[in-house]
Amino acid sequence: MRSAFTIIEVLAAVAIATIVGAAMLKMNSSNLFFLGQLKQTSQVSEDLAVAALHADKRFNRDDKSLYDLMEGAYAIDNDDLRRYLKTQNYRYTESVADTISFDTGMMTGSEEDDNGNEAANVEAAAAVPMIQFELISITLASDKRHGSIMQIRPITE
Repeated sequence: MRSAFTIIEVLAAVAIATIVGAAMLKMNSSNLFFLGQLKQTSQVSEDLAVAALHADKRFNRDDKSLYDLMEGAYAIDNDDLRRYLKTQNYRYTESVADTISFDTGMMTGSEEDDNGNEAANVEAAAAVPMIQFELISITLASDKRHGSIMQIRPITE
């Protein structure tokens, strides 16, 4: 009857434990990497939402902090929040991707009235202005992260 393990059995058990341990460390490392990527993506999404709310043509191709984008819109009393917003620096870029036009005159139609007059409806339709929008791509980029968002802005003349 055997009272102990042989050296071969001990070495095999240690090798198996080492391989399993290394695989678990690799899996943990990968999970931490993907968690970091997810956190970074989430942060950029939140920052893009702030930029989209406070988009301004004057900021185009300019380095701005999130505090600069929000400065005139809100009174920020919390010092920690103000400090954080000032540290989030981005290169703000916007470009017009497309222009969308709605001819509101076409929406009213040219139906005949009770007397059979179509001209009154056509004149009324011509008096209604065309509605135009710009489809804008807003990009925030820093050394470590970047992201883009699309926004619709009315064209005012």
